[in-house]
Amino acid sequence: MLDATHLLDLIAVVEHVASTASVTVKSGANAGKQIPKRNITLVDSSERTVELTLWDENIHKVAEEQAASHSVVAIKNVRVSDYGGRSLSTSRDTHIELNPDLPEANTLRGW
Repeated sequence: MLDATHLLDLIAVVEHVASTASVTVKSGANAGKQIPKRNITLVDSSERTVELTLWDENIHKVAEEQAASHSVVAIKNVRVSDYGGRSLSTSRDTHIELNPDLPEANTLRGW
């Protein structure tokens, strides 16, 4: 079973991109600060979906147009979360590439 300490790499199709929003940090050094976020829904060839939350600068890496064109996205180092159901979240170490030239991405494009 995966928990929040696990990092994943994945390739999926962008199904939906929500508008940007912001949340207020409640504790720590950044308490009271507003940070931007954007939720996207990803789907793979098994037709299973997962919600991915993009934080900070990562919100600019996937736009609403990617959902309309069903872009393939490769993401390295996303955290697994079980808050309100299984979901994924980016961090500073996350790398996002749209429409990568990889065999797995080509398979998803054909799906």
